Amino acid sequence: MTMNSEIKGYRSQVRFDLILDKVKVSTHIVDFLITHNNGRQEVWEAKGTKRPEWRLKYKLFKQLYPEIPYRVIEKDTFKWI
Repeated sequence: MTMNSEIKGYRSQVRFDLILDKVKVSTHIVDFLITHNNGRQEVWEAKGTKRPEWRLKYKLFKQLYPEIPYRVIEKDTFKWI
């Protein structure tokens, strides 16, 4: 994927309400919400440690926002140039 041709823009620290049965359970703040030129959105999340609270919010997010792909970039895969 080339960022110049496929990504329209991004926002950082985007909040998603996690609502079950009309009750706000929590808020999940993702690192980046990427918007592609075709309008499709996806989440990019950089993770060093996957804490239990994050794991729960991740599972809720996947159920409540199935149309938004969620990419987790783990600490061990970071490459510094």
